[in-house]
Amino acid sequence: MFYRLNLRNGAFFDTMLGIRYVDLKQKIDVTPPGPIPTQNLGGSEDWVEPVIGARIGLPMTETLTFIMRGDYGGFGVGSAADKNYNVIVATEWAFDEQWSTILGWKYNYLDYSRGSGADEFGFDGSFSGVIAALTYSF
Repeated sequence: MFYRLNLRNGAFFDTMLGIRYVDLKQKIDVTPPGPIPTQNLGGSEDWVEPVIGARIGLPMTETLTFIMRGDYGGFGVGSAADKNYNVIVATEWAFDEQWSTILGWKYNYLDYSRGSGADEFGFDGSFSGVIAALTYSF
């Protein structure tokens, strides 16, 4: 759910409140030397977590907008991650009244762990990379 505050000259500020579904899978193949067979380690977990965030859009031309977005989720609620946040920096090109493309960079940090001992499953790290999207607004 977004709430938009329209600023001057076409700029906007959105607040966000919602839920995020996460499906985390890990697989590690360990090949020891000698006749010992390869070991497959890892597992998978999935969960739903609360998320809050904000987004700001700053028009550069009539059809090109600079966007910054951030969100934070998890909060250690139930089976959710302890921390899960995203930062996105992108440009949006509106080539039609309803269609646009987005190209940018996303950074995601995730801190998640459940269980203990041999049954522990966890991840504490980050991902980043290019994002691209085709959007339709109605």
